[in-house]
Amino acid sequence: MMTNKSFRERMGVEEKNYPMVSIVIREAVKKGLIRVGTPEGTNRRDVAYIPSWG
Repeated sequence: MMTNKSFRERMGVEEKNYPMVSIVIREAVKKGLIRVGTPEGTNRRDVAYIPSWG
């Protein structure tokens, strides 16, 4: 699973640039490359994603 924070850490993106990572994640969800892997209603900050093939 991946979160906004873990993605930033893997890519070396500074925390202050979290909006950029959010955009990338949102687009990946739209394209079906990843999907939400946490229950609906989870705090947005804690949402985790999984690859669509996982």
